[in-house]
Amino acid sequence: MSNLKNRLLSDLKNQELSNTYIIQRYLCHGSSPIIDDDKLFTIKHEISCMFKIHPNEVILTGSGKLGFSLAPGKTFKEFNDSSDIDIAIISSRLFEQFWKELLEFNVNITSRSRSKKEQEKFYSFINYLFKGWIRPDLFPFNYEKNHKWFEFFNELTSKIYEYGEHKITAGIYKDFFTFELYNEKNINRIRNEIKGNIQYE
Repeated sequence: MSNLKNRLLSDLKNQELSNTYIIQRYLCHGSSPIIDDDKLFTIKHEISCMFKIHPNEVILTGSGKLGFSLAPGKTFKEFNDSSDIDIAIISSRLFEQFWKELLEFNVNITSRSRSKKEQEKFYSFINYLFKGWIRPDLFPFNYEKNHKWFEFFNELTSKIYEYGEHKITAGIYKDFFTFELYNEKNINRIRNEIKGNIQYE
């Protein structure tokens, strides 16, 4: 088990440390054992130029940040050849920009205009939007920026990884509060599993 994983497990067992502290310490701070700082800055720079935001509003998250996952069903699973590079764009301005565009886009579209599958995807998108997170993989099917978004990140993946072995994906959070609130679910779950004597190796 890596030193980072050992430290995280130790801190998760320490009830004096808040969930917010854990998230800020491990997900919002520090270098990645997977991506070197120069490569990460290139990713942050490209994204910040594309969306006209500051590079500090672009952070690496997920297993690419820690070297292992905290997601349900994959808790502490090591970053591997099939893992994505997950990016959190934390920008109120960009979130509001997309929110306004999507609101205008959907104002004249009724549920009868969508198939059942598209409607389910739309409801899922709205659910995340309510929580302050825009998930581009759930963009409405004919939203004009849908294609542009994935074209940009596919090109970025090719630029960073010659053989495209690690897909770069991103979501937009309204602010750090919503980012921390989302991640707090996983921290709470893992802490409860530890209390239930589930062993992680």
